[in-house]
Amino acid sequence: MNYIIAGIEFEGHMHDALCDAKNTAELFAIVRNEERCNVVLKTVMDALKTKNVSSTLGDILRIY
Repeated sequence: MNYIIAGIEFEGHMHDALCDAKNTAELFAIVRNEERCNVVLKTVMDALKTKNVSSTLGDILRIY
C-alpha cells in the first residue's frame, strides 16, 4: 500500500521493518538534497499555515 504525505510517496505496509528502512532511507536522501528538501518543507509549511475561516463560532452555533 502506498501513502503520500507532504508530497512524498511512502511504500509498503505499516509496521514492516524493511518498508520502514526503505522509507527512512528515502527521507534521508531528501534531507541531503537541498532542492528536494525545500520542496517538501514548503508543502509542509503551506499545510500548517492558518487558513481564514469565513464563519465565526457564533455563526456556526446559531440556531435558526
